[in-house]
Amino acid sequence: MQLTDRSNIYSFGVVLLELLTAKRAIDFNRDEEDVNLVVYMKRTFNEEKLVAVIDPVLKDGASEVELETMKAMGEFGCRVFGRSAAESPLNERSC
Repeated sequence: MQLTDRSNIYSFGVVLLELLTAKRAIDFNRDEEDVNLVVYMKRTFNEEKLVAVIDPVLKDGASEVELETMKAMGEFGCRVFGRSAAESPLNERSC
């Protein structure tokens, strides 16, 4: 397996979402359609419910600025897995 800029950025996005949500990348204890964290987060992002899945340990007691920062981090993490190459930071022009 060869590591590339694309695979490094994808991995970074996964780790960022794991840290932000306190969820594992693959977890068979979640609903079948939510086993994969990337799929789950893309749907959550598209439904504009990102703040709802931030780890409560991070979210509870956070200031408005901290919440907005967490939301921005989550949005960035989700954009790594954009619907098309043009929407993703994995796009050659973005790296």
